Amino acid sequence: MKRHPLEVLATILCGTILGDQRTVAAAEKKFSGRVSIDSRKLKEGDLFLALSTGQRDGHLFLSDAAKAGAAFAIIERHFEAEFASLKLSMPAVVVADSVLALQLLAASHRDEFDGLVVGITGSVGKTSTRSMLYEVLQARYSGRQSPANFNNTLGLPLSILELECTRDEFAVLEMGAGQRGDIARLCEIAQPEMGVITSIGLAHLATFGTPLSVAESKAELFESLPENGVAFFPGHDPFALVLKDKAHCRTVTVGEDTVNDWTIQQVRAVRDGYRFVMDGQDYFIRTVARHFVQNAGLAIAVGREVGISNAEIADQLAKWQPVSGRCSLIPHPSLTILDDCYNASPSAMAAALRTLEELGEREETRTIAVLGDMAELGEISEREHRRVGQLAGGLSIDFILAVGQHADLIAKAAKATNLSLHRLAVARDVEMAWMLLECWIEEGDVILVKGSRSMGLERIVENLRSFQPAVRDRFHRLSA
Repeated sequence: MKRHPLEVLATILCGTILGDQRTVAAAEKKFSGRVSIDSRKLKEGDLFLALSTGQRDGHLFLSDAAKAGAAFAIIERHFEAEFASLKLSMPAVVVADSVLALQLLAASHRDEFDGLVVGITGSVGKTSTRSMLYEVLQARYSGRQSPANFNNTLGLPLSILELECTRDEFAVLEMGAGQRGDIARLCEIAQPEMGVITSIGLAHLATFGTPLSVAESKAELFESLPENGVAFFPGHDPFALVLKDKAHCRTVTVGEDTVNDWTIQQVRAVRDGYRFVMDGQDYFIRTVARHFVQNAGLAIAVGREVGISNAEIADQLAKWQPVSGRCSLIPHPSLTILDDCYNASPSAMAAALRTLEELGEREETRTIAVLGDMAELGEISEREHRRVGQLAGGLSIDFILAVGQHADLIAKAAKATNLSLHRLAVARDVEMAWMLLECWIEEGDVILVKGSRSMGLERIVENLRSFQPAVRDRFHRLSA
């Protein structure tokens, strides 16, 4: 961010300065323009923002920040007296709310950024679409994307503050929502000029209540776009008309259905990925998941909108690598491990199960589905877990291991499809799940690990990385 004098920063943040003229002058000279909320990662000259949330209180680490070389700090008013008693060598800007201060800093920095800002949200596919679009835009421009899962009211401001106004030409920002109004607030800070909504699905219904409410929440992104902006979304989505109605700018739809402005055609599985045709260009993406083709289509449409050629986009997408935990393959000498344990919703669970079936049929080997709970589904939770079990039992999947509070629902529904009992197991926690799973695994198996983040199924993935399976005497496919 710009190296503002502390007096200017205090005005932006509606705060006051704590420190004498000499220490303030020294801090302004030392300030690097970087903002840190973690004293362990802080570099010499950083501004240390003592973030106070329900999970942590940055005020407890002010001394550590000063020792690490912080130029100055932003603190909340309730800590003003204690800060003075610490007698640190750095001054502070005192504010009413540290989270709001972070957002105000980011909004101020965004005002100074002249590059393209693209916001991405949706029930599923946000992270993969964001990473694909970042790859596409790099064909001609330099810029940044949201790191990891920095998609909330803390992560998005931090992403914006990383932008270098003199170098970066674009920012691709992921936006998540836990309740109505979250996307609107993020857009107030980010001021996106283009928006992408990947899909509307049955996610976070414990908070939103209905799929329509989810759609209206995601559509806050489109409502925030300027009249000369562009809104991208799947025209075949059940809530496409809702999304279109909320956009006060030009809309562009993408998908395999012919109702879309950009039509994805000739989707086919090939070695190491999928190929498809869009706008007459043949594209390749390195993924085992067919549903990622839709995400790639949205990234292509945005790329074409900003003047990047089909050939350039094709070259960039061929370099793209799946994001860890999102239907990504884990290297292993004798197993195929499909890591999709970052999160789960009904539509994402169904897509992952079909991907597992396709992999098993393609490689002519056994398949194992490790299925955890889908969180935050509210009143439809039991129904949707039963549907997952019914789908899993009806597909050509050899073993199903259900894990968590709703494991019985998945297992009973799978059993009702006439799945043999020796191919079905239930575990209450990850530890029990691993004990059961390692008894099943044989060399050559394809294993899907899928569930909501709260399940902690990444521990199973880590165990699988180093697991040495039993050698199979001969290939066999279990009968139902």
